[in-house]
Amino acid sequence: MQVKLRGALVAALVVLVSTGTMLAGAKVLSVFAPPVSGGSTVVVKQVQAKPNAPAEPPSTGLSEAERRGIEDAVRNQLTAIAARDAKRAFAKLAPSTQHYFAQPDQYLEAIASDLPPILATRHFAFLGAGRDKTGANQLVLITDGDGRDWLPTFQVERQSAGDWRVKDCAVQAAVGQLA
Repeated sequence: MQVKLRGALVAALVVLVSTGTMLAGAKVLSVFAPPVSGGSTVVVKQVQAKPNAPAEPPSTGLSEAERRGIEDAVRNQLTAIAARDAKRAFAKLAPSTQHYFAQPDQYLEAIASDLPPILATRHFAFLGAGRDKTGANQLVLITDGDGRDWLPTFQVERQSAGDWRVKDCAVQAAVGQLA
């Protein structure tokens, strides 16, 4: 089942993210890990705003190159997790997160246990990136295999080589969804 988003909903979510506002009443699932299990296909959804919607969200404190790097890191992480590729997903984690989990399989098992919506990702769209007191974050809208929408926020950190790696993830049910 493919979920269609209206430009106004996407714009509203981007504003919420860029101002750091949490959605009231949403249950948050949080852990440093992505899930494990059988194969799947992930489709990146292209979300288009209405023609009169602003082209860019309010200032996020990130350059265009930083936003692209963050999106690439999160995209690589989500596709590796959805493919149940523990080694590839583990390789894209920040060193501190790798140290915490020690082994790729342990990381994927933690995702399966604690963040099942991430493991069940079938479609995703980037909603906005920005900086806050914890560092750089990327908000993503994902749709799981049952057609439910989720809003994971990926905390990322830049490595000394200049690439971005996923450090942590927290997931909340999208507005109107039960967690």
